[in-house]
Formats: sequence, C-alpha cells, structure tokens
Amino acid sequence: MRLKSILLYSIVLLLALISIVSYPWIKRFFQIDSCLDIGGSWNYKTGQCDGTIPDNIIINEILIEAIKQDSLDTTLPIISKLVNYYFYNLDIVKDSNLEYPIPPPPPPSNEKGEPLILQYFRYSQEKNIGYTISICDSTFFERQMNNAKNIELDSSRFNDIIPFENDSQNKLRRREYYEFLIPLFNCDKSIAWVQYNYHCPACGYGRMVILKEINNTWLKIDSYTTWRN
Repeated sequence: MRLKSILLYSIVLLLALISIVSYPWIKRFFQIDSCLDIGGSWNYKTGQCDGTIPDNIIINEILIEAIKQDSLDTTLPIISKLVNYYFYNLDIVKDSNLEYPIPPPPPPSNEKGEPLILQYFRYSQEKNIGYTISICDSTFFERQMNNAKNIELDSSRFNDIIPFENDSQNKLRRREYYEFLIPLFNCDKSIAWVQYNYHCPACGYGRMVILKEINNTWLKIDSYTTWRN
C-alpha cells in the first residue's frame, strides 16, 4: 500500500514538474494563435504581436468620421456590408520614363466587381498628400484585404447619423444609396483611406477620404473624386 502511495505521489510530482517546465511553451503557443486570429504577425525576436489589423470598432469609428467630415447626404441610406474591390500588387515600381500620370481606376460596382488599382492609389497619395506608401504599408494593405471578410457596420452606432439598408434591398438599384469599401490603414495605423461610392439609377461617383489621427482624433486631411458617371 505504501509503495502505491509513493508511486502515486511520484507521478503527481512528475506531472507538476512537466507542467511547470512546459508552461512557457504552452503560453507562447496560445499567444501566437491569438495573434494570428486577430490578423497580426508574431515577432519571435521581441516575443510580441505586431501589426494587428484594425478591429470593427475602429472601422466603425473611421466611417462615422468620414460620413461627418466629407458631408455625405445623411438622408440617403448606406449599405451595411462593406465591400472589397481592391486589386493588390505588392511591388512598388517607379517608372522614371513615365511621361504621363497613371490613368484613374474604373468605377467599382457590385455587378462588375471592378477594382481600385493600388498602383494608381500609390501614385495619387504622393500627388495629393505627399505620403509615400512603403513596403510595410503595402504588406499591411494585403493583410487587411485578406482578413476583412464579411464586415458589417454596427447599425446601433449609425442610427442617429444615417439610415441603413441591407445589401439585398438594393439589388434592383432603384434608389440612391452609398456603399463603403473596407478602409485601409497604413502600417502604424496613423492614416486611414476611406473610399465610398454614391449610386443612383442613372448616375454615380466615387470619393476617397483620407483621415489622419492627430491628438487621438481622426481628422480629414484630404478628399478627392475617384470616378464619376
């Protein structure tokens, strides 16, 4: 009986020692898994989660500021589901022989799915706000596009600002409405690009609103038209 007790205590002690020794590895595994789940990348040198993509709270906040600061017609509805029509090209190429500006992108639309071409996007940022998009930004754009699936706005945060429509209600395109693309943030999340489209049965246009975080407040620093019918 005593031998069984000694054996049992030994097993318990061994399991406790294994748990103590393996705890850092188990903790690290769950930290890395959580980091990847929220769209971040694990930095093995620093042991920290880098570059987490903006969550829905920040995205809702950014779009509210874009609606207010770009003076949208708040009597018109917006579609609650954000769309992703970006065409991604990681390579940053500057053609010194280019004698004319890169042409603007075609108008995005639900039916055609035509993209905003990011090469033109890079050019337009240098021209409009003097910001050169880095490789870090380009990589971060790609991660945002790949991870931003089925994002819908929180209607409770927009009810007092602008009316909502779900996507199915606008399939026939019989009314005026706005739709927003998924906003893009640079890699330190200090600048946000918000594109929205205005649609009506026989017309439409697209706008890009650029906001910068200044003293913990998102402020519009520029906006311009991206397409027009």
